[in-house]
Order: sequence, then structure tokens, then C-alpha cells
Amino acid sequence: MQIGIPALAGPLAAQETTGDEDPVRLTVRVTDRRSEEGLLGAVIELSGVVARYVTGVDGRADVEVPPGRYTITVRRSGYEVLSGDLEVSEPGDFTLPLERVRAMDPNATATLEVRVVDHESGAGIEGARVSVLEGPSGTADSWGYVQFSGLDMLVAEVSVETGGYARRTAPVALHPFRTAAARFAMTRAADGPVPIEVRVRTRAMDGIYAGAVWRRGRRVASLTRRMLEELAAVRVSDGLATLEGFRVGRPGPDTAYLVSPRQCVLGVYVDGVNRWPDRRNRANVDVVPVSQVERVEIHLFRRGCGTVLIWTRR
Repeated sequence: MQIGIPALAGPLAAQETTGDEDPVRLTVRVTDRRSEEGLLGAVIELSGVVARYVTGVDGRADVEVPPGRYTITVRRSGYEVLSGDLEVSEPGDFTLPLERVRAMDPNATATLEVRVVDHESGAGIEGARVSVLEGPSGTADSWGYVQFSGLDMLVAEVSVETGGYARRTAPVALHPFRTAAARFAMTRAADGPVPIEVRVRTRAMDGIYAGAVWRRGRRVASLTRRMLEELAAVRVSDGLATLEGFRVGRPGPDTAYLVSPRQCVLGVYVDGVNRWPDRRNRANVDVVPVSQVERVEIHLFRRGCGTVLIWTRR
């Protein structure tokens, strides 16, 4: 869902500041759209801003950022994610109403997946210690992943520690029946922190993970939207062509497929579904415009074949 904030919104996508301006103080109130009551535990993010803000019992959070243009995102358990554009020029306050998710089970639990990576290389950091305040803790695997299930809290305060890097702590909004996937990019102790990326997988997406990935294959590479932008990729295949050991075939102007190191053409799923049953498009990695792509993951099975999973920005 896209939102427009009265008197503050515009067709904006990225923060534009000089870095020298004094911060502007905003008060954001997050409410239930139907009851108009303030919501506790909503997490507010602004593009390019490291800090994440959590609303109090009255649904309010005070935000201080330099003047500029941002994308604002609000997440809260039991509600649809709200995202829109925000231009900050002077102090003020505004209200953001959230829409409830239909057919919610009050006893439902959530899953949290954390990936810990090196900010410069994007490689997973094995052995990183990931802890949830008043909850479980675990150690990242060889790809930097650790997963927690059965969480019944609204917001998980996640802390990541690993040798040689600055400790990171940030709140992550959880969603019943869904998986909140948070990416912690770790910087060296002397460097400044970078924003944390979070996305929410639907039940259909988790079904693909559980059935075709976790039991049969392993994740060997991934490309985020930011990485595709940094590569100036015009098509998804342009980004995949940079992966070591893989090869991109181009049988036509609008068709490309990915070949694994063992010379197997990988199938393609978009948002957990193979939507193109005809053989011509079944392995086409460019079937989705790169502007609509949030993340691309490569999973290989034991015999060298596998799947390209494309998650869109919807």
C-alpha cells in the first residue's frame, strides 16, 4: 500500500540532504484506522536513516531527522505494512492510520529470520551471535543466517555481536503467520552503522522455503534491490551475470536463463509461485522488470540444479 501524507508528501524516493542542516523534530502518531486509537509497538523507518523508532502507549513517536526527502515505512503486528513518501522541511506532527490484517488469530506466533553480513562485501558472517531481548538467541550459520520461530511479541529487540565489528541493536516488527526477514549489515568498529533492511514473507513464500529450499537445497547467493541499483542493472540477468561460477544464457532479447556451475538451467519462481507453465518462460529470469524486484535468491540442490527465487516489491 502506498500512502500520501497531507502537506508533506510528494513523488519522492530517496533522501536528499547536504548533511549540514539542523535536525527537524516530528511527532508521528500511528493509529488503528477503524477505532482511531493509538497503537503501541509500531516500528517507523525512514530511508537512509540508521535509527528506527517505536511508538509508545499513545501511538506516538518523536523523530528527529535532517530536512530532506525520505521514504517512510510503518510496521506493526496484526496490521498491513504502510509505506509512502515524506518531505521534511519544518517541525510538525501527523497521524498514520494502519489497516488490520483480516482473519487474525490472537494466539498466532511469528517467525524472525536474521541474516548477518559484512557491509562492504555482502558476504554472510558465520558465527555471529544473534539475540532477541527477553527471547531466544542463536549463532549464524555459514551463510550468516539464523531463524527463530514461535515468537509472540509485537516487536523483537534484536542484538547482533561478532568479533571485529561494532555491535548492532535494532527493533524489528513481527507479523503473525509471517516471517520478518531482517538483514544486519555489520561495519567495523571505527565505521558508522548503516540502516537495517527488513522484509516480510507471506505464507506462500514461506511454503516455498520450507518445501523446496530448507529441506532440499541451500541458499548460495542473493541480490538485494540496493545491490541491483549499485550494479546499474537494467535487467535481473545483468545482476545475475556478476555471480561467480554461474553463467547467463540469452536466447532472445527479452529472455535470459541462469546456468549453475554444474551446467543446470535453474527454474524461476516469483513470490513463491511458478506463474509461467510453458517451457519458454519457465526459466526466464527477466520475466519481472528489475524495477519491481525486491530481492533475488539462488538456491542449489545436491545434484547442482536449483531455483531462482524472485521476490517483488509489492
